[in-house]
Amino acid sequence: MDMEARLTTVEWNGRPVETRVMLEPVGERLYVRTTGAADWVVRLWNKPAVVVVPCDRLGRPRGEPRPSRARVLPGDGDELLIELLPTNGNGRPA
Repeated sequence: MDMEARLTTVEWNGRPVETRVMLEPVGERLYVRTTGAADWVVRLWNKPAVVVVPCDRLGRPRGEPRPSRARVLPGDGDELLIELLPTNGNGRPA
């Protein structure tokens, strides 16, 4: 079952940027499908530390922020798969 979330990435100057995404939970891990042209994907290449907050369709938070580390995986064709691995807040796996 897919769920909506706000994904916070960081620009090169340190400014946080929120993007609404659809998450695909698979076991303990979360995945996002997207095209490689999305600006937030480019930010992941530089700084893979992100914060994931489950939200409703209007973007209102529906859960606690979860620090995570993003890993970009190849997808089908132009599509990329982003794996979100939970961390304990300092970038290390939980």
